[in-house]
Amino acid sequence: MKQPTTKSPPFCTRADFAVDRIPTAAAALELATLVGFRAIIVNHPAKAIPLDEFLAQAKGPESASSDALVGIFVSSKKPAHDLVKVPDGVDVVIGPYGGQAERDRQLCKLFGIAPRAAVRVAVNTDVTYVDIEGQRVVAQTKDLSTSGFFALTKQPLPVGRHTQAVFAFPGDQAPFVADAEVVRHALDATGAAQGMGLRFVSFKDGHIGRLSQYLESFYA
Repeated sequence: MKQPTTKSPPFCTRADFAVDRIPTAAAALELATLVGFRAIIVNHPAKAIPLDEFLAQAKGPESASSDALVGIFVSSKKPAHDLVKVPDGVDVVIGPYGGQAERDRQLCKLFGIAPRAAVRVAVNTDVTYVDIEGQRVVAQTKDLSTSGFFALTKQPLPVGRHTQAVFAFPGDQAPFVADAEVVRHALDATGAAQGMGLRFVSFKDGHIGRLSQYLESFYA
């Protein structure tokens, strides 16, 4: 997560973060030493380079990310890959146990922010809902959580309006169905509508579990 070079608000007050996912350790080291990151999250077990060597370079005195916070994501559930001891220089361990809620708690601890009641995941999928004329229309989601979602649309429903939301999740044999309420609108710089935020009011029997499993797949 990049730390801008210009003066900016405290890290914990920001609502949005820029995230870079780097596929190789060598590329990550090159980027981290040249560009100042606010936080670095690395996978365990390491493949190409031992963790202590990676951190020594990424947080070295000449590195642009020398002050970065460090998190370890323990992505394997094999007991042999469990961390026996937290390495020096690591601020938080984000493990595979405890599910999404525990991972969210550890990420919030690393970033120094209070956790949301339900963390939203960037998900682009079709959602069908009933418009103000009683017709079913299809929009795209921007993000999704167990508490609600954001729909991209130029014609949002009025705030306070209730509607039935139907999602088409990839690989699902049946659609996900919930009742939702419009809680806010999003406008661009010209004042034109860009979308609407909705909170879930109720779910079809068993569908909250399906939603949780779908969101959990993004953390696997």
